[in-house]
Amino acid sequence: MAFLLGINLSALIFMAFDKSLARKQQFRVPEKLIFVWALIGGSVGIFLGSQIFKHKTRKPSFNFVLLLIFAIQVFLLKQSGFTLR
Repeated sequence: MAFLLGINLSALIFMAFDKSLARKQQFRVPEKLIFVWALIGGSVGIFLGSQIFKHKTRKPSFNFVLLLIFAIQVFLLKQSGFTLR
C-alpha cells in the first residue's frame, strides 16, 4: 500500500512538473514515459494530476490509453483478491 501511495503522489507531482514545462514552452516529458509511470502503478496520480492541473485533458488518445491502463490494473487487482480492508 505504501508503494502505491508513493508512486501516485510522485505521479501527481510529475504531472505538475510537466505542466510547468509546457507553460514555459520547454522540453516536454514524452507521453510514453507518462504511460510507463501509470503502468507501474501511478495511473491514479497521473489522472488526478491531469484533472487538477488541466494537463492533457484535451487529448482523447491520451485519456483513452490512461483509462485503459487503469481498467486493466483494477481488473488485475480484483483477480488477485486485493482488498483495502
